[in-house]
Amino acid sequence: MSKLVGTWELVTWEQWEYTAEGSSRKHPFGQDASGQMIYTPEGTVMTILQKKKRSNFEKPCLGLGSPEEKCSAIDGYVSYSGTYQTHGKIIVHKITSSLLPNWIGTDLVREISWCSDNSMVLSTRPVQTCSGKLKVELLHWKKFDPDH
Repeated sequence: MSKLVGTWELVTWEQWEYTAEGSSRKHPFGQDASGQMIYTPEGTVMTILQKKKRSNFEKPCLGLGSPEEKCSAIDGYVSYSGTYQTHGKIIVHKITSSLLPNWIGTDLVREISWCSDNSMVLSTRPVQTCSGKLKVELLHWKKFDPDH
């Protein structure tokens, strides 16, 4: 899937929850979340998502950050890398590195919906939460344009 290869910028990240009473939409890192995803021709993927406004550490060194500073930094940031495979409209990210150790060695399965050659939405499969809600994540990406 050659149009997938390249660098992508996050447009929006929406989290939808469905119950018998209806649905609700959230933006996990806010409506102004930012991120990049890179797909290489060799089959590797790297993804970074973050809150737009993140607090600086008092001392600009990760190792000298307080537990509260580190917790706050992690709470507003997601990153992973690995390989990817496409199967029609399905893309599977096989995770080899991640901020969340639990993801390492797992597959993140997404469905691709193309809006255009330069715009796509990746959606997760519905997952049932502990409270019985169905949750779906929608991430809208646009192809990176260095001139804009």
